[in-house]
Amino acid sequence: YTVFSNTTSAAEAKKTDPKVTSIESPHNSMHLAIGSYSYGGQTVGPVVGANGDMGENNTAGLDPIFYFHHCFIDYVFWKWQLAHNNTTHLDVPDASYPGTTPSYPATAPPLDPNKSVQGPAEGQGWEDQLGVNSPLYPFIKDDNTYITGADIIDIPNLTGGRAYTYGPGSLDGIVSPDRVFAP
Repeated sequence: YTVFSNTTSAAEAKKTDPKVTSIESPHNSMHLAIGSYSYGGQTVGPVVGANGDMGENNTAGLDPIFYFHHCFIDYVFWKWQLAHNNTTHLDVPDASYPGTTPSYPATAPPLDPNKSVQGPAEGQGWEDQLGVNSPLYPFIKDDNTYITGADIIDIPNLTGGRAYTYGPGSLDGIVSPDRVFAP
């Protein structure tokens, strides 16, 4: 799961398996392809000078296509879960594996591509281990505690009227453990 879920962990795994790609990589590419962003006179994305909502973390949710994009990422992730028999649990390595902690501030040069440069989520510290039991701030359950990744792994059996499934889709028939998806 960790290797599939984030680019930092995938970069570590790619050292021994060049086929590894995380879901975060195409996810991020779509944000930039749709919105781009400009910072310090440099444009990242296909449209020079663009600074669209989808290209910025703080404003991406303001673009209506954000929700279609994230629904598809959720669908791809569910297909990965099915292919790896991880529909009710996910195994996450300890904090020593790259990508399981924010690791260091984005503003601290020199930047190391094996460490996160985005930083911790609101309410989390730089050295907090990130895993399926980490709180997903600011989302709160009915009992007033924070939702965690573990609470939302098994989507057809979510509680409180939140369960959902997917109908037939474009990835049906091509998803199997011996195909595209990394463990």
